[in-house]
Amino acid sequence: MVLLDFVVGIPSPKLQVPHAFKPTRDDRGWFINPIGPNPWWTVLAALVPALLCTILIFMDQQISAVIVNRKEHKLKKGCGYHLDLFVVAVMLGVCSVMGLPWFVAARPSCPSPT
Repeated sequence: MVLLDFVVGIPSPKLQVPHAFKPTRDDRGWFINPIGPNPWWTVLAALVPALLCTILIFMDQQISAVIVNRKEHKLKKGCGYHLDLFVVAVMLGVCSVMGLPWFVAARPSCPSPT
Protein backbone atom coordinates (compact mmCIF):
# COMPACT_ATOMS: atom_id res chain seq x y z
CA MET A 1 0.00 0.00 0.00
CA VAL A 2 2.92 2.34 0.68
CA LEU A 3 4.36 1.57 -2.76
CA LEU A 4 0.94 2.14 -4.35
CA ASP A 5 0.63 5.44 -2.50
CA PHE A 6 4.09 6.48 -3.74
CA VAL A 7 3.55 5.41 -7.37
CA VAL A 8 0.01 6.73 -7.83
CA GLY A 9 0.59 9.88 -5.76
CA ILE A 10 -2.40 9.61 -3.44
CA PRO A 11 -2.65 12.74 -1.30
CA SER A 12 -2.37 11.03 2.07
CA PRO A 13 -0.90 12.68 5.18
CA LYS A 14 2.83 12.08 5.49
CA LEU A 15 5.21 12.56 8.41
CA GLN A 16 7.42 15.58 7.87
CA VAL A 17 10.91 14.73 9.18
CA PRO A 18 13.33 17.63 9.77
CA HIS A 19 16.73 17.52 8.09
CA ALA A 20 18.68 18.54 11.22
CA PHE A 21 18.87 16.53 14.45
CA LYS A 22 18.30 19.15 17.14
CA PRO A 23 15.89 19.90 20.01
CA THR A 24 12.45 21.02 18.89
CA ARG A 25 12.68 24.28 20.84
CA ASP A 26 15.53 26.71 20.24
CA ASP A 27 15.35 28.28 23.71
CA ARG A 28 16.61 25.15 25.51
CA GLY A 29 19.22 22.44 25.01
CA TRP A 30 19.18 18.66 25.21
CA PHE A 31 19.17 18.50 29.01
CA ILE A 32 16.30 20.07 30.90
CA ASN A 33 16.48 20.92 34.59
CA PRO A 34 14.17 18.34 36.25
CA ILE A 35 13.30 20.70 39.09
CA GLY A 36 12.48 23.59 36.77
CA PRO A 37 10.93 26.59 38.51
CA ASN A 38 9.98 24.53 41.60
CA PRO A 39 11.63 25.28 44.96
CA TRP A 40 14.49 23.04 46.18
CA TRP A 41 12.44 21.46 48.96
CA THR A 42 10.17 19.69 46.45
CA VAL A 43 12.98 17.18 45.90
CA LEU A 44 12.93 16.33 49.62
CA ALA A 45 9.13 16.19 49.65
CA ALA A 46 9.16 13.71 46.75
CA LEU A 47 11.41 11.26 48.63
CA VAL A 48 8.61 9.89 50.84
CA PRO A 49 6.18 9.05 47.98
CA ALA A 50 9.09 7.66 45.95
CA LEU A 51 10.05 5.36 48.83
CA LEU A 52 6.44 4.19 49.21
CA CYS A 53 6.18 3.50 45.46
CA THR A 54 9.44 1.55 45.56
CA ILE A 55 8.16 -0.61 48.42
CA LEU A 56 4.85 -1.15 46.59
CA ILE A 57 6.56 -2.27 43.37
CA PHE A 58 8.97 -4.53 45.27
CA MET A 59 6.11 -6.16 47.20
CA ASP A 60 4.06 -6.65 44.01
CA GLN A 61 7.04 -8.35 42.36
CA GLN A 62 7.58 -10.60 45.39
CA ILE A 63 3.91 -11.55 45.60
CA SER A 64 3.98 -12.53 41.93
CA ALA A 65 7.15 -14.59 42.50
CA VAL A 66 5.61 -16.39 45.49
CA ILE A 67 2.50 -17.28 43.49
CA VAL A 68 4.52 -18.58 40.54
CA ASN A 69 7.08 -20.48 42.64
CA ARG A 70 4.68 -22.64 44.65
CA LYS A 71 5.74 -26.21 45.27
CA GLU A 72 2.91 -27.67 43.19
CA HIS A 73 4.42 -26.06 40.07
CA LYS A 74 7.68 -28.03 40.62
CA LEU A 75 9.93 -25.30 39.26
CA LYS A 76 13.72 -25.39 39.54
CA LYS A 77 15.81 -22.31 40.23
CA GLY A 78 17.91 -21.46 37.20
CA CYS A 79 20.91 -19.19 36.73
CA GLY A 80 18.76 -16.10 36.18
CA TYR A 81 16.35 -16.69 39.04
CA HIS A 82 16.46 -13.10 40.29
CA LEU A 83 17.13 -11.59 36.89
CA ASP A 84 13.50 -10.53 36.53
CA LEU A 85 13.68 -8.32 39.63
CA PHE A 86 16.95 -6.82 38.38
CA VAL A 87 15.43 -6.04 34.97
CA VAL A 88 12.35 -4.50 36.60
CA ALA A 89 14.59 -2.33 38.81
CA VAL A 90 16.71 -1.15 35.88
CA MET A 91 13.66 -0.42 33.74
CA LEU A 92 11.98 1.48 36.58
CA GLY A 93 15.05 3.71 36.77
CA VAL A 94 15.10 4.22 33.00
CA CYS A 95 11.37 4.92 32.86
CA SER A 96 11.62 7.35 35.78
CA VAL A 97 14.44 9.33 34.20
CA MET A 98 12.75 9.47 30.80
CA GLY A 99 9.29 10.27 32.18
CA LEU A 100 7.73 7.04 30.91
CA PRO A 101 5.04 5.07 32.78
CA TRP A 102 6.17 2.34 35.17
CA PHE A 103 5.40 -1.32 34.74
CA VAL A 104 5.35 -4.19 37.21
CA ALA A 105 4.77 -7.91 37.15
CA ALA A 106 1.02 -8.45 37.09
CA ARG A 107 -0.29 -10.89 39.61
CA PRO A 108 -3.54 -12.72 38.92
CA SER A 109 -6.69 -11.04 40.13
CA CYS A 110 -7.85 -14.27 41.78
CA PRO A 111 -5.06 -16.74 42.73
CA SER A 112 -7.50 -19.43 43.85
CA PRO A 113 -8.77 -21.88 41.24
CA THR A 114 -12.39 -21.49 40.23
